[in-house]
Amino acid sequence: MRDDRWTTVTPSQYHFERAALEHIRRHLPDVEPYRAWSNFTFTADTGHVYEVDLLVAAPSGLYLIEIKSLRGRLANSGPNWIAGEPGSVRTFDNPLHLADLKAKRLRSLLDRQAAKQSVRLRIPYVQGAVFLSLPGLRVQLDDHQLHWVFGPESTPGQAAGPLPGIWSGLLDAPPRDERRQVSPELSKSLPQLLNGVGTGRSRRYEQVGSWKLDSKPFDVGPTWQDHLAEHAQLPHEHRRVRIYLT
Repeated sequence: MRDDRWTTVTPSQYHFERAALEHIRRHLPDVEPYRAWSNFTFTADTGHVYEVDLLVAAPSGLYLIEIKSLRGRLANSGPNWIAGEPGSVRTFDNPLHLADLKAKRLRSLLDRQAAKQSVRLRIPYVQGAVFLSLPGLRVQLDDHQLHWVFGPESTPGQAAGPLPGIWSGLLDAPPRDERRQVSPELSKSLPQLLNGVGTGRSRRYEQVGSWKLDSKPFDVGPTWQDHLAEHAQLPHEHRRVRIYLT
């Protein structure tokens, strides 16, 4: 996909994330209504600041894609995901939950901008999705945890992975619902609508006193966001820091 259709709001600092974005970009065609925006932030009506890895407009819908470059084994215990290799394992929430929340709040802002800018087009539902970008990941999730979870596309001669491909299984798939479809007219209006929403550059971290907070919250509530924090002078010191929204 050419640069005029793929907007890199913030260049990624991470090799695996850059590779994941490039993997998707190689498959996106230079035709309407395909467009994409990578690594940006927006502020929701609630005051939450959200980081978006990738937003893609495709014929079948608008997709907010959360990228996870996980190694080793991925399983779940109830709603929690457990990923890693022996000696380095972490537990976290299914990232689809946060992706869906971001998608709903972004759609609300797009809908408002469409009315404000007199864009007489219906804003479709924005679907959250998760892209597990590393091909060697051993996925052992329960079936009900696999909804809207995708992996990389297989190369010729390579055995298919355990997950549907991000291109063949999602972005190139036929429309599931006509209410989700993206028309060429809407696609052409999206840059202006997103500009009105106020999308900005992604930030690596925020600083609160001596603590550097990861820009992506790992838990959110109606009036707060929790971030992982690292001490600026003592890199092995970590805390959970809660920001209350006003």
